[in-house]
Amino acid sequence: MQKLSRSAGVILSVLLALVCARARAADDVDSLARDVDRVLSLRQVKDLQRTYAQLAQLGQWDAMAALFTNEATFIRGADTVSGRKAIAEWLMRRGGGKSGLPAGALHTEFIDEPLANLSADGRSAKVRWMSMSFLGDGKGNARIEGGIYENEYVREEQGWKIAVSHYYAQYSGSYEDGWINEGGGDLPRMSGLLDGGGEGGCDRVGRRGVGATVARPNTT
Repeated sequence: MQKLSRSAGVILSVLLALVCARARAADDVDSLARDVDRVLSLRQVKDLQRTYAQLAQLGQWDAMAALFTNEATFIRGADTVSGRKAIAEWLMRRGGGKSGLPAGALHTEFIDEPLANLSADGRSAKVRWMSMSFLGDGKGNARIEGGIYENEYVREEQGWKIAVSHYYAQYSGSYEDGWINEGGGDLPRMSGLLDGGGEGGCDRVGRRGVGATVARPNTT
């Protein structure tokens, strides 16, 4: 009888060990799947923003607007527009008033150096980007613009879309005369979505402060 009890105990221990091992394996698989999905989500968000920049080079304003949610908000300087149609119209006005770029025109925007934050549930993301644009109207007028985007993205059934695009201009000017801090004032320093400084807020850095040196091309 004692041997039977001992054998039963051994069998029970083995069964419990197998059950626990299977549960741990299932947890490991779930964790791996979640981690892979998060990595892929961040990659898709970055690809989405780079697609926006690529379409801008071709003047595909409607295609750019299609990257936004139906109720997206687009903020640039004093302009705030909502919805895909309004965003497409704003982009078209800035790009020359029609689909595509005029002959000889340039509309190249480098958007990179992402600082990304994916939500815990993996359904939304916030990314800060550096931006530098080289613009030309094809008639001899060229300018350079630079600033920071603080954007928000949401995951819809069709994939990731831009929910908020907020651009903070930092410097601009013609290629001929050089570029200075936006408006000739202090340089915006971001303190918003990603570092606990409030929602999309910014304070100011002096024109000659850290990172605020006025940049000018060498025209000699």
